[in-house]
Amino acid sequence: MQTMLLFPGLGSRFAVRRKALLKYLWFGGVFFGAGLLSASAREKWQNATPAELAGTAPTLEADAAAEALLWKIEVDDTNFPESRRVDEYVRYKVFDPQRADRLMRLSQELVSYDGTELKNGEMSARLTLPDGTSKEFGAESIKERTVLKKAGGDSLVQRIFGSDGLEVKEKFLAIGTVQPGSIVEVRTSVTEHYPRLASFRLLQFEEVPVLKLEYVHNPVSEEGFNRTLSIFNTQLLQWKENKRTGEINVWGGNLPSIKHEPFDGARSYYAATVVLSYTRRHLISMKGTDQRRHFRADQPWAPIATVQNWEAEDRITVTRKVKKTAAELVADAGNDLEQAQHIHDYVQGLFARYVRQEKKNRVVMMRLTDRVSMDDVIDFESAKPEQLLAPDFLWLAASLYRAAGFRAEILMLPSQRIAPFTRRIASQALLQELCVAVRIGDSWHFSLPNSRQPRAFDELPAENQGYGGLLALDNQEEFIDIPFSPASQSRIENVGTLRLESGGTLSGNCSIKFTGHEAASMRQRLYGRNPERQIAIAKRSLGRQFAPAELSGIQIENIDDPRKPLELSFALRWLEYATVTDNRLIFRPFVFRANEHPPFASAERHNAIYFPFRNEEADTLVLALPDGYELEAKEVPPSSPGAVLAYKIQIGYNRTKHALHIQRDFMSSLISANVTDYPALKRWYDMVATSDQYSLVLKKSAAPAPTPASPPAP
Repeated sequence: MQTMLLFPGLGSRFAVRRKALLKYLWFGGVFFGAGLLSASAREKWQNATPAELAGTAPTLEADAAAEALLWKIEVDDTNFPESRRVDEYVRYKVFDPQRADRLMRLSQELVSYDGTELKNGEMSARLTLPDGTSKEFGAESIKERTVLKKAGGDSLVQRIFGSDGLEVKEKFLAIGTVQPGSIVEVRTSVTEHYPRLASFRLLQFEEVPVLKLEYVHNPVSEEGFNRTLSIFNTQLLQWKENKRTGEINVWGGNLPSIKHEPFDGARSYYAATVVLSYTRRHLISMKGTDQRRHFRADQPWAPIATVQNWEAEDRITVTRKVKKTAAELVADAGNDLEQAQHIHDYVQGLFARYVRQEKKNRVVMMRLTDRVSMDDVIDFESAKPEQLLAPDFLWLAASLYRAAGFRAEILMLPSQRIAPFTRRIASQALLQELCVAVRIGDSWHFSLPNSRQPRAFDELPAENQGYGGLLALDNQEEFIDIPFSPASQSRIENVGTLRLESGGTLSGNCSIKFTGHEAASMRQRLYGRNPERQIAIAKRSLGRQFAPAELSGIQIENIDDPRKPLELSFALRWLEYATVTDNRLIFRPFVFRANEHPPFASAERHNAIYFPFRNEEADTLVLALPDGYELEAKEVPPSSPGAVLAYKIQIGYNRTKHALHIQRDFMSSLISANVTDYPALKRWYDMVATSDQYSLVLKKSAAPAPTPASPPAP
């Protein structure tokens, strides 16, 4: 077994084809372990020392509610791929029990499928009070409840397995009354049956610093795997590997607690994180035989690309029906780009119909039955295959593209929702998503027709952009670029025609138009719901933006068509929008920003800043003023133009219509910023927020002087 251990300072669907055995259901996903998941059941409790009991204040962080005096983790993969055991022991010193209450409740998930156990565990705890008395909490203190049993829904586990046959239980244990200065010891042990090929495990806690950390990984004893074990954010850690046994030890001390902050990315961006993945050395294809592959040393990604290539090529099939369907789809297209768009739209519509018909959410990532043919995917309504996978529609799209004469390859994508991507770490854990890459002329284009929400051809989720992708080629390593979308493609346009009344009430009609990633974010909340539910979701979202205004007549357009902007329209009535005095009305002209707050409230920043995508905002508002009032002169806040961040506001007055014309434009092309840039970034966003809350004043017009009476005629 080969081990690749890398330590970069940076700190889902990847499925290897398996035979139709239940154990491989659990193989292809990715697991993000966050601290308290497991701990050693083989060790005895450690008696608290007088020094530990005497401590009255945290040593690392003055405001910490608790400290982890010792955190030991042992990952045992010697029986991989059949099982993985993870043991943990954590020893806490508690200073503020009320704020550390989450440490007092242990919880574990137990998962089974058709009676076969996939995940189980044990846990226990001991509480030592400041006076030295202690109490253990073992099996007699554990309670259990069923979380899911053969029920419909949309949880992650159900999306992987479907609902039939799946059972999820929760075991939990509550520790008794804890006094300030107590020592709490927690021990858990989790066994995963048929564990995933890739996993993430945090080595820091939220809100709890760690004085001493010990991590041990015992590798698989089978020779059929390459192991990649990497660690993000390693400044406070050391490591060593036993070359003979492959055991890896990681240790460190004085690890600060991790702080969640706005726009800080996944936790692996800023927390010490172990990234573990295995790649099979013996590749198996249904279209071939077992083979040994020898990869060049300068192509570390080639084994991963090859495994995915074999997975795809087993399923991508250009049958007679596929050829006929492709010919019909491209017949009326004017050029290659239109042909590719027609194929994408067809498969996306097919997938949407399948999802709507599957009331029990049986579109899953893996199945017990063998593969289905592409003909059955096309004719699923009449063929009724036992169970389709979401990737089956991806394989169909690739088959149709090839039948139409395009070069079409499966592309493996990083997901920024999970971890920062670097090509220096050849780990399957960092390439979780799949799409079809279609070559048109000199450029690659992208198709993701099996998304849970509709996406246009060449539209990828924001988290998959900017860092390139790996083509799933046989015995090759080839990355292609995927640029970030420009700000102009992800835009929110707010339009309003409103009237301000003398009593302070604001009323009129508004519309909000979303494009690009902004539209995708809104569609994610609305797509697949019934119309009544869609209106309720939209009203709740608008309610946060315009509270306490009354909203009515909400209409939604283009939820199902990603080629068009998603648009909300509604009527607004906002009582007491303006402050009324004896002679004046005071109001904020930027109505769409009335309830907004600066995104960065804290004066300090611990983590780098990561924005999900580039974006634009445009507010256009015509605001009719009440009769009998005139605008009191006041300077408009300054604009702030720029190539990366830009902000511009204009307020004009139409004397004829006695109305204001208000325009606000915002643009951000910023994707990331260092902590050192935070003060300047915060000042800029604070300036925008202050300008958005700028107020205008209307004063009552002076009463016209009476017309003097004409002198009487002589």
